[in-house]
Amino acid sequence: MGCEEYRIAFVITPIIEWDGEILRPGYLDRVRSNPHLGPNLLAGVLESHDIDVTVVDLVCRASFEEKIAEELEAYDIIFLSSNSTNWPGCALLACWLKRRNPRVIIVLGGIHATLFAEDILRRYPIDYIIRGEGEKTLIPLLSAIRDGTGFERVPGLVIKTASGNIIQNQIAELLTSQELDDLPLPLYDRLAEKQYRSLTIESSRGCFGNCAFCAVPFKKSWRPMSPERFVDKIELLESARAKTLYRYFTIVDDCFTSDNARAIAISKIISDRSLDFQATYDARVTDLLNEELLEAIAPYTKGVLVGAESFLPDTLLRIGKNISPESIEKCAKLVHKYGIAKDSVFSFIIGFPWETKQDIRENISRIAHLSLTWGIQIYLQWHLVTPGSRLWNKAISDRLLKIEDIDEVEFITSERWFRASSSLSDEDLLYLSDIVFAIKKVVMLTAPNGIDNSAITFMLPPHLAQHPDRIQTWLEAYERRARPNLYQGKQ
Repeated sequence: MGCEEYRIAFVITPIIEWDGEILRPGYLDRVRSNPHLGPNLLAGVLESHDIDVTVVDLVCRASFEEKIAEELEAYDIIFLSSNSTNWPGCALLACWLKRRNPRVIIVLGGIHATLFAEDILRRYPIDYIIRGEGEKTLIPLLSAIRDGTGFERVPGLVIKTASGNIIQNQIAELLTSQELDDLPLPLYDRLAEKQYRSLTIESSRGCFGNCAFCAVPFKKSWRPMSPERFVDKIELLESARAKTLYRYFTIVDDCFTSDNARAIAISKIISDRSLDFQATYDARVTDLLNEELLEAIAPYTKGVLVGAESFLPDTLLRIGKNISPESIEKCAKLVHKYGIAKDSVFSFIIGFPWETKQDIRENISRIAHLSLTWGIQIYLQWHLVTPGSRLWNKAISDRLLKIEDIDEVEFITSERWFRASSSLSDEDLLYLSDIVFAIKKVVMLTAPNGIDNSAITFMLPPHLAQHPDRIQTWLEAYERRARPNLYQGKQ
């Protein structure tokens, strides 16, 4: 059988959660705004080699159940991709598939596979694991499967031998900028109509940073596409964009704006070609201190997520964020000046293991003042350990977590996971949450330009939200005490 004769599927597996006795897409995949890029892009790579492939998107399903394995029974090779949060779904699906058809070949890629390849192969029915970027591995792997030999020459491949030994090949060299330019388009031609709000695209890979809470692989290895080729791909994806609800792009780069000159060049080419283009993207605080960049990119900004993370200098230092509280303030002032404040979401994380209740209260106060002063949106989230990050390594060494914890459905919202992520008591968590919810009301009533309650996005710690009895007990005791001064922002 030649590679082109295999029946191949890339299966996009959602983050799953329990709804009573039914599993369904949950957490960030409960209402997902844009399709996953990786599986669609790798499917496009195979299609460019005249290998027929199907993309099965389970994120769009109402439930996640074993009958999925029956639907996939016709395929010879199934590729799965895991980013840790969706690993429980991948693990379940692999077991279902092998139970239904022991001969099916299952290949796992993604950051979770890259981080935990050996553990996965020892405990789960996965045949092959691809570490790192998969584009240079796919064709050699299919050829080795076809020939039954040559696996030792497949870059990035991890396999378990018949004797149980784990063999890890040298990881594939990262794609160069030229190779990123030359990649085919993602296989979006079969994208479900009107299931997603936007279309996912990338213009670069890698990251300049090295944040303690992040597990982005290949840090300090940023590689950009050329501005011209990126804009070419925008134009070529017009028919796929038309399938989305709101016809904008989501740029998933970690560092889209970090090369200011390149981002300005992209904006100029879009303008010169008179393209109908709007996008959401991530940016660093220091990127948006460049007014020339803001002026160029503002007309095409549907939304920008700004990684501010904290107003606490000690936290910024500990997590490796090379910014200052003053630069956060200046950034908010500038996005307001260039008319994109309402489209700018400043992301903050509270509850790092070293932060006290008073630290967090001070942080919340400054965050609220930032929103009230400049009319920006706030995404305020509790710290949850990310597998593979430096803070994950610390939690593992302190025996607060173990790798097997990631196998559990809803692990990321479990009490055990939160306890490994923050040192605060339930009473402190509820006290601080009460302050945030009160500030949300203040922002709704006093913020300029009619910004509503969504100006601050915040949720209770997940393990408390799942146990309203704990909240009620705390509230009853809390009502007997004086309520705190809810907002101490600058006047």
